[in-house]
Amino acid sequence: MKTILHMDDNPTFTNLTRAVIQLYDDSIQYIPVHTTDDARKFFNSQQPDLFISDLMIGSDWDDRDGIQLIKDIHKDFLKVPIMVLSARCDTKTQDKLREYITHYQVKMFQSDELTKLISNLLQKGTAHDKNFNQKR
Repeated sequence: MKTILHMDDNPTFTNLTRAVIQLYDDSIQYIPVHTTDDARKFFNSQQPDLFISDLMIGSDWDDRDGIQLIKDIHKDFLKVPIMVLSARCDTKTQDKLREYITHYQVKMFQSDELTKLISNLLQKGTAHDKNFNQKR
């Protein structure tokens, strides 16, 4: 059984994501967390097969916590693929994260697009996507 940890401070969005993933494959264990502290606690107890993270966590819309968490997870759990799922669509943010993540997806997506990405990332099982990490 594959495990996906998804950090997003919006429970409505994680519920939607859970529904999309479980329609695709109900054997996937989907674990939503809503704070960086909860994500860190999860990683301290077990390692997921995929980590999906928003950048802007909390009411102040500051992405520093999300970015720092991604850098820490990348450093400590190099083999866990990291997918950013964020409303931020600027290339500056994507370029800043390029060396730490496997894929960057803007939150406006089709459900089949998301399930295809997740399937590819779960099959890949590595934190580095050569296509994404190449400079544009």
